[in-house]
Amino acid sequence: MKVNFNVAFKNFDGSDITEPYEVVEKKIVDGKEMEVTKTDYRPKMISVMVASVLFIGKECKTVEEKMTAFNLSQRIYKAKGAIEISPEDAVLIKRLTAESLIAGAYAQVANLVEDNIKK
Repeated sequence: MKVNFNVAFKNFDGSDITEPYEVVEKKIVDGKEMEVTKTDYRPKMISVMVASVLFIGKECKTVEEKMTAFNLSQRIYKAKGAIEISPEDAVLIKRLTAESLIAGAYAQVANLVEDNIKK
């Protein structure tokens, strides 16, 4: 099945959850070019969180499962669109994220995976 994990997490009210990041800009201040750091915001992506949980693999039971979690983590993180995952991958994703994410975040991951299973 193909799943696109590159979607933003939603808050309880349906708005995108955002995270801060720093941007360095060059500006002219008193005639001198200086680097100025400012904080901006971007959507918190499901792909990044799922890849992170899989990378940690806290609930992995075997060495093989750890390797599967790591490889899946890298595929999800690097993907620009939908990727092919197996039913076993889907089970692993749902199991590991169930242990690591809050209810609202887990539900979005599980729904994303399950909606693609139904197709």
